[in-house]
Amino acid sequence: SQNWAAATDRTGGDGYQFFAWDSDVKLRTTPGANVVNRGGPANLWGTISQIPEFRLLLADRVQKHFFHDGVFTPQQVLAQINDLAAETALPVIAETARWASGYTPDSWQGYVDWIRDSFIPNRTSTVLSQLADFLPSVGAPTFLVNGVPQHGGNVSAAAPLSMTVRSGTIYFTQDDSDPRGADGQPAGIRFQSPLSIDSPTTVKARSYSGGEWSALSEATFVPGPLAAPAYLRVAEINYNPHTPTTPEELAIPGVDNDDFEFIELVNTHSTDTLNLAGMQLAGAVEFVFGDVNLQAGQRAVVVEDQAAFEVRYGAAINVLGQWSGGLNN
Repeated sequence: SQNWAAATDRTGGDGYQFFAWDSDVKLRTTPGANVVNRGGPANLWGTISQIPEFRLLLADRVQKHFFHDGVFTPQQVLAQINDLAAETALPVIAETARWASGYTPDSWQGYVDWIRDSFIPNRTSTVLSQLADFLPSVGAPTFLVNGVPQHGGNVSAAAPLSMTVRSGTIYFTQDDSDPRGADGQPAGIRFQSPLSIDSPTTVKARSYSGGEWSALSEATFVPGPLAAPAYLRVAEINYNPHTPTTPEELAIPGVDNDDFEFIELVNTHSTDTLNLAGMQLAGAVEFVFGDVNLQAGQRAVVVEDQAAFEVRYGAAINVLGQWSGGLNN
């Protein structure tokens, strides 16, 4: 019921893929209403939301995506809506011809304007309020550089990195592990004095109070002004690729040729490993690299759509992520 189905490969351990359609009720709903309780997948939610491990995973995702320019912050959602609206504006003219009078390109534009002007500005805070009962009462740590809040990015060489929280003890790691151990006990280092950032560093931190853990704060800090070294090269820009083949269209319904775009990078140095943390692609496409390394001679790609890329080129190529924006052909 409620316009969804799920499927899994019985022979593997990859979990379920969910297929949903006619989901526009999400945007029709009054901004203050709770859309979690409408049946269908919400029946899963009613059970799994009571499991402590799931609730902490949920808190980690909320901390990552609803704050610090995450994908569910208003400015990021607005950018996504603008991209979708630009892509849809022309075909919607033909689409409106299929419907009764009253649904026109102008009325479609009115809906888009409502989403931009009325729905998006308040939606992040609304969803946070809907999830409040499922999130920890212990606040996540805040990072400060030279005493000023900063969630990752470039810092001056050897800048002091400190952490603060309203209550609780902060535990952190710098080796990509979780400061909360698998047994629920502290596994990281107790924060007591500022850290010195001398090289690209990813810090993961949680606060712990009364047997309860906060959501995970995670950020990558890069010391000094950062410019791409001469031996990092753009090896290929694949813009305006050929149209999808029939097998590709069957594998990804609705795919178009732009979904196969990619930019390939290569570390041309003969011996040195290159850390990409803090570097970015900027302009027509936007992408900020995480704390990843390119070995000497190693290649990697940033793509428009990873699923489309892997259907055409396979899953063996090193994909660093998907950009926002698009190449203009």
